Amino acid sequence: DQPHGKFARGFEHKTGKDALYFGFHKDFFKQDGKPVGPLTFRVVWYDNTTGSWGFSYDAGKGNFKSAKTFTGMGTNRWREETFTITDAVMNHNGPRGADIALVNLDDKDKIFHLIEVQRGMPEALPATAGKTHSATPDAK
Repeated sequence: DQPHGKFARGFEHKTGKDALYFGFHKDFFKQDGKPVGPLTFRVVWYDNTTGSWGFSYDAGKGNFKSAKTFTGMGTNRWREETFTITDAVMNHNGPRGADIALVNLDDKDKIFHLIEVQRGMPEALPATAGKTHSATPDAK
C-alpha cells in the first residue's frame, strides 16, 4: 500500500557496498565554512532486519560526524525518521566529497527510499514524520 519500494537503494555488504554518499549542489548552501543553520532530515527506510545503520554529515574540515544511529526491529515495514542537526557545514568535506552519508554498521543489508532535507526545525515538517507504513510487496 506504499510506493517506497519501487524507488529504493540499499547496502550490499557481501560486495563491500556499505555506504551511500551524497553531495549537495555547490550553490545549495553558502560555502564559507560556517554552520548552515539547523537542518531537519527525514529518511524513509525499510525495516527488514535487526541491523544498524548511521547517518553522518559534514561538520567542517576533518569533522565528518555521526548524527544518529538507527537499529531495525525486522518489522518488514517502511519507517520514517526525522532529526535535526545544527552544526552542519556542507562543504563536501566527507569521504568521496560527500556532505551526508548513510553508513552500514554491521553485515546486514538495509534498504532506503528517501532522504529529505529542510532548512529549519522539525515543527515545519508534515505530521507524517516518525510514522511506520506497511511495506509494498515489490520492496523485497
